[in-house]
Amino acid sequence: SSSSSSSSSSSFRLSAMTTSLSFDPKFDIRDKATSTILIGRHTTLETVIEQTDAYVTLFGFRPHPEILSSMHASLNGGSNAASSTSHVLVPTVGPAAPRPPHRMSLVSLKNKVTRNNHPLSLHAMTDMVRSAVNSKAGTVHVVVCVEEDFPVAPVAAALARAFPIFTKKTSAKKKKVKALATANDDADGKEAESENDDDDEERVIHITFLDQKSRVIKTPSELLAAEAAAEGVRLACRLVDMHPEELTTTAYARECRTLFRDDDAVTVEEIVGDELKEKGYGGIYNVGKGAVEPPRLVILTYDPPKEALAGEDDDDGDGGASPSSSSIALVGKGIVYDTGGLA
Repeated sequence: SSSSSSSSSSSFRLSAMTTSLSFDPKFDIRDKATSTILIGRHTTLETVIEQTDAYVTLFGFRPHPEILSSMHASLNGGSNAASSTSHVLVPTVGPAAPRPPHRMSLVSLKNKVTRNNHPLSLHAMTDMVRSAVNSKAGTVHVVVCVEEDFPVAPVAAALARAFPIFTKKTSAKKKKVKALATANDDADGKEAESENDDDDEERVIHITFLDQKSRVIKTPSELLAAEAAAEGVRLACRLVDMHPEELTTTAYARECRTLFRDDDAVTVEEIVGDELKEKGYGGIYNVGKGAVEPPRLVILTYDPPKEALAGEDDDDGDGGASPSSSSIALVGKGIVYDTGGLA
């Protein structure tokens, strides 16, 4: 019975597949992707689909134009229509070696949005991309029609929210693979069981941005901003999603130090435990003193290098403080313990 109980309790494990985002326009994505997602407003998608000569360059294969046109026609494109998605498996005809059928998805965003929303309906984009991407490991090519010279960083942030880093979801274990042990491995000739381990599986989301003329955006500053926005969003989401027994005050401070350990322009200072009370931070001290880990105030100071401030001094004669002599304070609150009601 003990063996049965052990097998039952270990039939699920924490999902360990990682998802990485790539924005490098030179990344050889075409022959590796098993699925492609084309995102844009309904009218913009039609323009891209009509450019059949660009299919191979953009997708790495040549889907039949009628397939994409039919997919597009199935989407609701009215001015007040909700965002919608269409999926289909298409043959991969092109210069590359033959591959299995490719999963092609069109994500149609609203043509018209309210003045309070981003023109590309970023909140809808996050949800629709999350549902369109296959949960299996592999490479997914996401092509976003940015249009009208919109900055790509907000779009990258919206896509990043679809792929959080922290998870506590469990997944069923893979079937155990039985292999007869050789005499060298097992003198008794017993069957040995080895378990497929998915811990090193990775899903790669490669993101390509298209401008208003359906050309791939390759501007280094734009792509760097996109990468930074996506990385920052995923970091913030991970810290928010982590359980308080894992992200304690001590662990939170360690996260801060790790984040800036290679940045000479940032110094990290901590005020911990009783020192908070001594220095007049009674609120933080009294709320946090009941926790297992002591309360902390983490102070990050960014002192930009002189070359970063070159040419930024105040020279307009208005008498205002120059960037090199002014200070900016940003105060944030990370709740890892009492949110009220325990006092």
